[in-house]
Amino acid sequence: MTVPRSLPLLLLLTLAALLTACDSGPGDNVIRDALNAELEQAHLDELLEVEDVEQLSAVEDSQGDYSVEVNYRLRARKGLADYAGEIRGDDEREPMDRFAMTMALAAVRVEFGPFEEGDTFNRERRLVFSKGDQGWQMKSALGAKPDRDRP
Repeated sequence: MTVPRSLPLLLLLTLAALLTACDSGPGDNVIRDALNAELEQAHLDELLEVEDVEQLSAVEDSQGDYSVEVNYRLRARKGLADYAGEIRGDDEREPMDRFAMTMALAAVRVEFGPFEEGDTFNRERRLVFSKGDQGWQMKSALGAKPDRDRP
């Protein structure tokens, strides 16, 4: 049996592609999880959820950090007015926590306007990730370009 001349080259190219993919920066799932964690830190994870992450570009810098241009969709888990009512009526929260949440929701209203459960918002941002002992971590997030869609 003879081996075609192109087979070794094909195997080499396949191996190179696999090795390149292994260290090509954070994947869409890592980015989605980081954005959802950002919402959780802002106490907005009960209101909004990140879906459908798409990397538009990724560039590695000299320190090994990745600057990633990403497009993603936020979906409203609840309507803004309904959620604001829940927060105001939650007597188990400390008054200062309710006040802080109300102020955060006011900022959300300014950014997105009033919205209902299931509404979606397309976002485009540049994120910077670094890889450490815990895997990929988001270091910073720059700018957001809003684009609102209704289902």
